Amino acid sequence: MGMSRSAMGSRRDRASTRRQDAEREGHDGGDGRSERVTDGVRRVLGRAPRDVAEFVRESAAAWA
Repeated sequence: MGMSRSAMGSRRDRASTRRQDAEREGHDGGDGRSERVTDGVRRVLGRAPRDVAEFVRESAAAWA
């Protein structure tokens, strides 16, 4: 059993439409190249955002 050809085409069409909508809205589909930079972290947390490497270094002991 599996999806019918029309169902697979329909899923593909919806994915394509979502991708086109995201591109039109200024989003690139997840790799971050055209995302806008905002000050949301600073406003909410009161500090600059940290990158993943910094977070891992500071939190490594919690997972040891």
